[in-house]
Amino acid sequence: MFAGIKSGDKVSDYVADAGYFTRLFASVVGSTGHVYAVEPTASSSSSISLKAVAELQGYAVTHPNVKVTTAAHSKD
Repeated sequence: MFAGIKSGDKVSDYVADAGYFTRLFASVVGSTGHVYAVEPTASSSSSISLKAVAELQGYAVTHPNVKVTTAAHSKD
C-alpha cells in the first residue's frame, strides 16, 4: 500500500543513491514486479555516492527484480 505500489508493479527510483526506497519498493513489488534504480552521473561524483551505488548494485545481484543504472545528467 506504500505510495500506491503493489505486487507486480514496475517502479522507477530516480536518484536512488544507496537505494533506501529501491529496497522498499523491491519488497513490495515482489518477484513479479520490477524496480529500476537510476542514479544520475552528476549525483555520483562524490566518493560517498559512488560507494552507495556500488552497494546498491551488490543488492541487485541477489534481487533479480532490481536493475541499477546510471544516466547522464545535463546541467542545462
